[in-house]
Amino acid sequence: MSELWLKEWVAHGLPCRVKQHGMGHYCGYCDIPDGHPLARKDYTNDAVAALDVHGGVTYYGDTGQGWRFGWDAAHGDDFHAMIGDHGGRRWTLADAIAETERLAALLAAGGLE
Repeated sequence: MSELWLKEWVAHGLPCRVKQHGMGHYCGYCDIPDGHPLARKDYTNDAVAALDVHGGVTYYGDTGQGWRFGWDAAHGDDFHAMIGDHGGRRWTLADAIAETERLAALLAAGGLE
């Protein structure tokens, strides 16, 4: 395994995973199969841009077996140890898992919710 995943599981029929980025924030990812309506789509696709996940989709890429979408907790309204405490949201692993499951629900619905 090339990544150090904090949790790997299946939600809404899709493989999911969460890691903590080297800068300290959490990132969550969901994989979809090649036949999914959003497979091989990127930020320029309206349906991808409309996925209502924290900070929007900030990662997409080919897994070799499908397509991966991800989000991260390193936005202006998030606490980030690298830039100091500005009163932003402090994400927990449980929060990151819940947000990743939310992304999985959106993707399982075809990105149409």
